Amino acid sequence: MNIMDTHYAHTEWYKEIRKPAGKIAWLGVCPHPVIDQVATRSVFVFGQQLYDLDKHKPTGIALFKTEPRPVLSALHNLRLGTNNQVYLLGHENRIVSATSSELPLGLGHLEKQVPEDDVIAHRGKKRVVIASKLLFADQLVLLWHSARI
Repeated sequence: MNIMDTHYAHTEWYKEIRKPAGKIAWLGVCPHPVIDQVATRSVFVFGQQLYDLDKHKPTGIALFKTEPRPVLSALHNLRLGTNNQVYLLGHENRIVSATSSELPLGLGHLEKQVPEDDVIAHRGKKRVVIASKLLFADQLVLLWHSARI
């Protein structure tokens, strides 16, 4: 039995969905469905603000949840070794999904530097960073980080 959170309009996930003005908001892997107060399984969540095209007003939201294993598995498959991490970044450098729980310092600014349809690579003394915007989702940046070269 599901019990819906009736105060969802005050939650962070709801505010996040309403931010990008009609674009998909990628909320990432959540420990439980965001609107269900009882369910305990992890889900990959994304959503979008819906608009009335005649009145140009918001009419509601579409909230999607799916099994997170395929997303996490795909990120793990991109790792080339134990010192590598892969991050999927969304709006305002929010980690949507990752092979590590924290974004290394100094990598958050890359979202604005990645040009459309291009890849950037940065090689420092102790690390390599590669970033690319995903074509199917304009708010997502795929970031590959190697802590040792």
